[in-house]
Amino acid sequence: MPAQLIKLFIQATSSVVGSVDVTTDTTVTPDVTRYYATVIAGNLLTTDTSIPATQFVDDNGNAVTTFPTLDAESYYNVYINSVLQQDGLTTLSNSTLTVNGALLTVGVPVVVEFADFSSTTSTSTADLANLQVDTTIET
Repeated sequence: MPAQLIKLFIQATSSVVGSVDVTTDTTVTPDVTRYYATVIAGNLLTTDTSIPATQFVDDNGNAVTTFPTLDAESYYNVYINSVLQQDGLTTLSNSTLTVNGALLTVGVPVVVEFADFSSTTSTSTADLANLQVDTTIET
């Protein structure tokens, strides 16, 4: 009879007891910017009011060239005559704010507020000090 490899048969059983404590620290630091403009006659189209970004100024009175680019971590609000407008009433591109289906009155103030949450961070730390694993090996 030729030689054969003899393998040791081992069965292991483990039990886990205790708890895992998880601590999560979240830092939310929104970047909020506001832009201000006043409606002029040239903004009034046939059915919409269209205001170019270049007509707006920022919180410091500096001229604006373009609006921020929106992504999944940001949003904007529009205030017309100090009243927050419903979502869907406006269309925003990097170069223009359009109030759809509404001709505003010349001289009405318009504020566009941008909130960007892309710098939000969240870190979780697990404490395994209360966790115990017992393993029994049977041969």
